[in-house]
Parts: sequence; structure tokens; C-alpha cells
Amino acid sequence: MVSRLKILAPLLLLGAATPPETAQQLVASARGRLAANDFSGALVLSQRAVALAPRDPAVLLLAGNLVRDRYGPMAALPWYDRVLQIDPENVFALSDKAATLGDSGQSIAMLAVTRRILALTPGQPIALYQQAVLAARAGQWGSSRALLDRTGGAFARVPAVMLLRGAIALQTGATETAIAALNSLVEIQPGNRHARRLLGLALWRSEDDQGALDTLQPIAEDGDSWVLTVMARAAENLGDRVRAANLLDRAANAPAQPVAWQGGGPGDAMMASGQWPAAVVAYTEKANVRFTVPTALRLIDALNRVGQVESAGAVMTTLVLQNPASLPVLRLAASDALGRHEWARAATALAAVRNRVGDHDAFMLGNLGWAYFNLGYSDKAIQYSRKAYELAPANALAAANHGWFVHRGGNRQAGLALLQKAVAIAPDAAPFRRKLAEAQRP
Repeated sequence: MVSRLKILAPLLLLGAATPPETAQQLVASARGRLAANDFSGALVLSQRAVALAPRDPAVLLLAGNLVRDRYGPMAALPWYDRVLQIDPENVFALSDKAATLGDSGQSIAMLAVTRRILALTPGQPIALYQQAVLAARAGQWGSSRALLDRTGGAFARVPAVMLLRGAIALQTGATETAIAALNSLVEIQPGNRHARRLLGLALWRSEDDQGALDTLQPIAEDGDSWVLTVMARAAENLGDRVRAANLLDRAANAPAQPVAWQGGGPGDAMMASGQWPAAVVAYTEKANVRFTVPTALRLIDALNRVGQVESAGAVMTTLVLQNPASLPVLRLAASDALGRHEWARAATALAAVRNRVGDHDAFMLGNLGWAYFNLGYSDKAIQYSRKAYELAPANALAAANHGWFVHRGGNRQAGLALLQKAVAIAPDAAPFRRKLAEAQRP
């Protein structure tokens, strides 16, 4: 009896062995890791799944989405194309490819993919929503609303769709409808900056100036020129001229990018305490796992602080290549080009920013003026510096820039008057005094 048990034991152990993992199981586990915010774990599982099933569409699609989150939209496109080579009618891959093309600024290609989806599955809500986004980006608000209506409310409570509906209502004059839609979104996502910006504008347009100020105040500390300008107009309407003047002054001097390390995490803590080399290491490790825009911006900031300018430039080049339509990335590229006196590159990046934000950012308009001035386009320089000055007439920098360009453009007296105003506003600013002294020379 004993000998028989000895013979059976290996068989029992063999039967209890863990079966080999499948690619489908790995994909399911990776999705679970993502739901638990374990990106690194999901990445490892995805890589194992690809090794097991390199032609499985579900495996490749997950890998593509992880690559997009890790490196940016441009890096993900080849993965979606691999899926579509295997399964040309894979609507999930087509939808993700369309969204990724849109994120990378390739609107025409995105439209073609959405049309392909609708040809395969007429009335597909995600494709209609994506076309609505494209129409909105082109300023075709009526078409955008019509396309969104055709989704039949399939994504009614999805924040991105709520934001789009609010923007459409605001742009088509349905201010109260916009307020209702955007207010609901802000209640769901109080930290949604885009929703607050649009809701603040809608409230200001409806003459609820106090409501506009209350809505925008949470994002005012590191707000851009647009936010601060709307708040200034609201304060002015309420009779608070001192607050309005302060806000306009801040708007004209708003940084192109908020301080990069105000966030949280080891690298951010190191930056806040001045441990910049350690922060470089922390951000580099984080970027190697997930090269997101916020992480890259933090890494660039840290590298510049320790004097590794070339390394910072290399990171920025990668960031721009992977995120060519990102507003923060465009602002950073413009700032870098200005610092290097690469005026043509600065003008291109700043013009792209202007196309996105309009003529509401005095700081950006002033920099665009400097880029064109140094390229020899005095008329364009004056055009943009005038816009900046009109946005913030009490700001010394806006007055000085416009005065210098006007003076060099041939209108000496008008230029001198503006430079004198700049010095009167900021008498301790040596650059303004130097410009004024130079302009006063015969």
C-alpha cells in the first residue's frame, strides 16, 4: 500500500500544478492593475501578453494604449496600425486611433478614421462624438451640436461630453444652457480646470460677476492670463477697481507655465526643498515608467536648475514630438526657443498657442511681438504688442514692449510716451529705464 502511494504522489502533485498563463488572462490582470492605479504592474503584464500572443488584437490594443499613456500619442499609432493590419474592421482600434490622431493634432487623418468607423457601424456613438469634437475645434459649433445630438445621449454623463455640450451652448449664445451643463460638471469634478474656465466665462457673460469670481477663484493662484483677465473684468463690473487692476497686472505677467513642482510625490518634495539633483533622479525614474506631460515638464525644470540644459532640451524635443498639440508643451517650446533666441521657432510655437487660446493672453502676445520684431517684422510686432497693451494698459511690461516696437517702427513720440509710462509705473525696473534712455538719444 505504501509503495502505491509513493507512485501516485507525483501524479497528484502534477495534477495540482498551476496551469500556464494565457495572454487573455494577462490582459485581464493588466486591466485590473490599471484600475488599481498600478501602471508599472500593468505594463509588465502587457509585455508578457505580447510575448505570448504577438498577433492577438486585444493584446496589441492594450499595449498600444499603455504606450500612449507612457510615451505620448505619436508612439501609440504604430500599435493601432498593427491591430488593423490583422483585423481591419476592429472598431475599438479604429476609435482609439482616431482619438490619438486628434490628440496629436492630425485632424484630417482623424476625420478619415471616424468615417471608416461609421461605414462599418452606422450611427456608432463614439465616432459621432469624435466628429463633434473635430467640428468644435474648427469652430463649426452648429455642426458639432448636430453630431453630438445624433449620439442619442449615449455619453450624457461622461465629463468630456458634458464639457463639449457646455462649450457648444456657450459658443452658440445659449448661455443659460451652458451654465446649467457646466455647473453640473463642476459639481461632479470640482477640480476640472477647463470646466471652471468655461463656467466662469458663462457666468460673466450672464452678468453674474460674483458667480464668475467665485467659480474662477480656485484656479486663480496659478491661473493664466485668460482666467485673470475674465476675473478682472468681473471685479471691474462690481466696482472693485483695485482688485481689477491687480488682476490685470498679474494677467500681463502670468507665467507661460505654472511652477512645475507644485504637485506632490518624492520628486516634487525634493524640488520644493531645493534638492534638485535628487529630483532629477526621481523624475527620470518616473519618466522611464510613464513619460507623461506633467512628469516631463517637471524633469525639464529640474534639469535646467542643475545646469543640464542640453539634457533638458533633449527631453523637451521628445515631448514636443510625442505631444505636438498639447498647449502646455507648446508654451514650453516657445519659452525654450525665446531663451535660446531661436526666433523663428519661438514665433511658430507662440502662433500655435495663440490659435488655441485667442488674443486673451497678454504675456503670450508680448512674446509673440518680440519674436516677430527680432525676425524683422516690425508691423507684426506692433500688432501683437498693441493687443497685449490693450489687455493690460496699466502693466509696465506691456507698455514698454509696445513703446519700444512703436518707437523703432518710426513713431518716435508715441513710443517715447509709452516708455515713459512704463518707467512711471515701474521706476525701479532697470530694463525699462535703459530702453527709455536709448529711445531719447538723438
